[in-house]
Amino acid sequence: MDLINYDGKYVCIKDIYGNTFSGRARYGNADFLECEWGQGEDGIFVEDGLVCNSQIKSIEEIVPHKA
Repeated sequence: MDLINYDGKYVCIKDIYGNTFSGRARYGNADFLECEWGQGEDGIFVEDGLVCNSQIKSIEEIVPHKA
């Protein structure tokens, strides 16, 4: 899955554990995540959480709700 395409977009992610994350995505490449987080793959930050590529069951771009 090419996660860089979701950088800066609003997304809804469902992971392999049944959790759902939604919000603005920030892409983290494998080199950064290896150095800073000890992860050997790329991932997406949503809010304060990190979801690694291998943990993503599905990801889709969404329209944010207006307050």
